[in-house]
Amino acid sequence: MEKVEDDLLRQKLFWEAYYGVAVPATDEDRDKALKSLKPVTTIEKANAIVHRKLWEIRNIKKEETDPQLTLKPDLSKTCTKTKTFKYHHTGVWMHFEFKDKDSGKIKSEDGWSCCMNIDKESDGCVKTVVDKERWILSSYT
Repeated sequence: MEKVEDDLLRQKLFWEAYYGVAVPATDEDRDKALKSLKPVTTIEKANAIVHRKLWEIRNIKKEETDPQLTLKPDLSKTCTKTKTFKYHHTGVWMHFEFKDKDSGKIKSEDGWSCCMNIDKESDGCVKTVVDKERWILSSYT
């Protein structure tokens, strides 16, 4: 019984691959269609398409998919970002005296000489990247 169904399926798939249309329902319609239809592809290519589709029906449809099987690597452990940023000032903390534009009075404030920031505890105006995975190629030899 299974061989008969397999042959019918093979014939149906071959018809669709070779002529490019669905199989007519009755034998009379099939005979009429054979007179008017011309092949879309070669017999070898149609046989290859049938073989592939039969293989897919037999093998792929029966497989149960595993939700944990993604075929993608877990990059959370290997692609962690190890770069950190350090901020510092290149200048010194000092006392400034300057003339105010609006009032014209002389003002005095303390600040960093590199960026004129008046907050002594600020992060810094120079940003350096520290990469813990970077290779150190310089040596004393």
